[in-house]
Amino acid sequence: MQPPLSLCMTVKDEERNLAKCLDSIRALSPEIVIADTGSTDRTIEIAQQYGAQVFSFSFERVDFAAARNQTLERATGLWILMLDADEVLEPASVPLAQSIVAGNENAGYYFARRNHASDAEGFTTDYAVRLFPNRPDYRYRGRVHETVDAAILSGGGRLLTSGIAIDHNFVSSREARRRKNLRYIEILKEEIEADRRTPPASISSPPSSINSKCSPKPGWWQKKLRGCDRLTRALI
Repeated sequence: MQPPLSLCMTVKDEERNLAKCLDSIRALSPEIVIADTGSTDRTIEIAQQYGAQVFSFSFERVDFAAARNQTLERATGLWILMLDADEVLEPASVPLAQSIVAGNENAGYYFARRNHASDAEGFTTDYAVRLFPNRPDYRYRGRVHETVDAAILSGGGRLLTSGIAIDHNFVSSREARRRKNLRYIEILKEEIEADRRTPPASISSPPSSINSKCSPKPGWWQKKLRGCDRLTRALI
């Protein structure tokens, strides 16, 4: 029988975080599909202890959308839950996720992601679509800052808020984040040159109203790139 839900993940060297993430979704009893991009620690062993289907994905060319889409190709659940290894589903959100899956609406659902940096107090919040129907046309776009939003809209689905929250706990210095942003800026520049006409959608706050006629405005990628530049300068 087809499972109601598949958890899809892309990981590398996440032995410190993976068990906490998988424990947080245990009550949902999902199928677990994981793309490993080159772990040298116990990540694969831990994943298999939770019954995960794990496969290797080459990351010689950084492409997060391609990795995520490979997990989607292998997922058999009616719905997809997409999490990163350093994210934990809030316990109170479990019944909300169960209700959405049972409702079976053609929509992608935004999660509130609370970002906790190891070198900062408090947290910042952004929003990302992490729960959506498993359909062959719902695929991620963007080598970095990858999203599935545009594909859902193109497929006639809606984008909705959910009330679901995840905690994102990452250990990273300010300098490490600056270097990461610089790498991502270079990749974004490559993508702009490769295809200026079909950028992936990206939303950092919950939409007030989104419908299937939405489309990125001209110059969207350039604005995204300028935003990355400002972020990087702020971290220098």
